[in-house]
Amino acid sequence: MGVKQLNGRQARWATFLASFDFAIEHRSGKSNPADAPSRRPDYAGESQAVPYLLPILQNKLAVWETSSDLAPIIGRVRAGQQDDQMRAAGDEPYAVMIRAVVNAAARGEDPFGGPADDLASLIGVLQRSDSELPALRERLAGDEHAWREANGLWYYNDALYVPEDSAMRAELMRIHHDDELAGHFGRDKTEKLLRRKYWWPSLAKDVEERVATCSNCEYMKARRHRPYGDAQALRMPNRPWQELSMDMITDLPPSVHDGQKYDAILVIVDRYTKMNLYAPTTKRCTSVELAQILMERVVRHPFELLYSWHPDIRDPIRDESREERVPAAAERARSMRSAHAALAERWRVAQESQKMYQNKRQKPMTFKVGDKVLLSTKNLRLQGERKKLSAKYVGPFRIRDAVGPQAYRLALPTSYIIHDVFHVSLLEPWRQRAGEQPAEPMPLAEHDDEWEVEAIQGSKKWKGKQWYLVQWKGWPEEYTSWEPKEHCVGAEQLIGAWEAQAESTRSTRAKRKKW
Repeated sequence: MGVKQLNGRQARWATFLASFDFAIEHRSGKSNPADAPSRRPDYAGESQAVPYLLPILQNKLAVWETSSDLAPIIGRVRAGQQDDQMRAAGDEPYAVMIRAVVNAAARGEDPFGGPADDLASLIGVLQRSDSELPALRERLAGDEHAWREANGLWYYNDALYVPEDSAMRAELMRIHHDDELAGHFGRDKTEKLLRRKYWWPSLAKDVEERVATCSNCEYMKARRHRPYGDAQALRMPNRPWQELSMDMITDLPPSVHDGQKYDAILVIVDRYTKMNLYAPTTKRCTSVELAQILMERVVRHPFELLYSWHPDIRDPIRDESREERVPAAAERARSMRSAHAALAERWRVAQESQKMYQNKRQKPMTFKVGDKVLLSTKNLRLQGERKKLSAKYVGPFRIRDAVGPQAYRLALPTSYIIHDVFHVSLLEPWRQRAGEQPAEPMPLAEHDDEWEVEAIQGSKKWKGKQWYLVQWKGWPEEYTSWEPKEHCVGAEQLIGAWEAQAESTRSTRAKRKKW
């Protein structure tokens, strides 16, 4: 590979790009169509071929190669002995030391052992060229034993001082956090590992940023903070039976009333008076059946529909003497209003107290439209993954809009066939590391909406369709349900057997009637 002789602008770009490491991969012509006019030979001027390495990189290597400490390392870089681990470290811009040199020197570095010899030699070269070291030593000269020099290397509190070079510092943090032996420890343990051997002024801040932007940690680690959220009390009603709450007590022993089998109780509560109503029902109660129960138990039947007239209890003639004869009526009304007001105030105080204690166990969190967040897999099932070993979060996903103060709508991929609104407690902010792109969201497991039919226990025609009473294999008897024929795919043999049995029963009954 060669490049043309560089002009001024290209040289400046080459100087900037020398701080990056490039992994050049071959791409076939079929997948990389070239621009035909750019290949015309009459457009090409005089060019001067240079070796593969850009000039700025060659100059750096040539200078460092004169050092006896760096000559073996530079030799490995020129020979192309970098491994795939270097390429997987990310495309981060580095200041002085190029990524290939630092990675080659860091071979053999153990997060729990002493500094590698080549790495210490490389740090020594950086220390000798560091113009800030004298000023730093003078500023931190409070303890005369803090700084010491040994074998041409400067140590601060027995930790090797690392000059300001992003390549070196990033490689050290990678070894002590991202490496398999490091184990992706948290901020404090990673910082403790580094401080055993190395030191620089912004070590704590750099480690915190490195750990916070580690994609593996963001996906796999459980969060240790309080759950996100802010307790929101329900609106207080103004009068009895203005607002209702409902709940179902399910999985009760089956009971029969008026020929109907029940296994659940619907509990209806007036939120204002706390008056309760109970209605027998089934666990598979539909919305139509629920509406019917509310009409029968709560709404009831209007008087005029039952009796075709409405009793008029209003007296068209005002009797002034009635107010004097029945003063208790007005007093009763005032007493009720006063009691309602006092109880409403106690209710409000109780709600505020409950909110205060609940918020002690939660942490307020808000996101903005356009922010990227991770979604908890608490209620998701990932494809081909055991729940215990699967990722704790997937994403990142962009927030499309806020749905109330505690929920957000996410821009999910089309493969996620789930509702796109989630409570804030299931979301985590995404922090992206410079130079890295997030991975594609993990696929969800396909929903298994098929169950095996064990037996057909009955049949009927309803609304022009044939329905069957299905007993599901592996499920208790209370889960037996009526299903239309189109839902019983694969159970044709059982349906045929039931139809034959039903036809035989009908024939037997017809013969008995004939006799």
